[in-house]
Amino acid sequence: MRDEETKIVSHVDAGPGYRFLVLDAPKLAADLVPGQFVHVRIPGLEASALRRPFSVFDAADGRVTVMYKIVGRGTEALARAQVGDAVKVEGPLGHGFPATCTGMPLLCAIMMKVAEEQDRENTASETPDNA
Repeated sequence: MRDEETKIVSHVDAGPGYRFLVLDAPKLAADLVPGQFVHVRIPGLEASALRRPFSVFDAADGRVTVMYKIVGRGTEALARAQVGDAVKVEGPLGHGFPATCTGMPLLCAIMMKVAEEQDRENTASETPDNA
């Protein structure tokens, strides 16, 4: 685990309320394995807020990408960060997925749970008028 000073190289919308944050972090990117996460110190909130944990969306070519949803004070502040801003990141954190798992069965298991939850939410929101 390391505490790395990174720079934002891209920060773009990823759909309504979501953003992709891409950081230049060669050492961190090289050490991350699937399933691990990082703690991000939010620019502008360093003195008043704890780091925020984010799952790693991608780690390749010396860059670390996180995808996040804007839901509160911390992620609202993060959404205001600009390309070129410095961001302190601590990681890699967590154990990651077992090395013996092959990608497709694990991905299928995860996506099955996501689909089940989405189906439950959709069923709960249906009313006689829109069913």
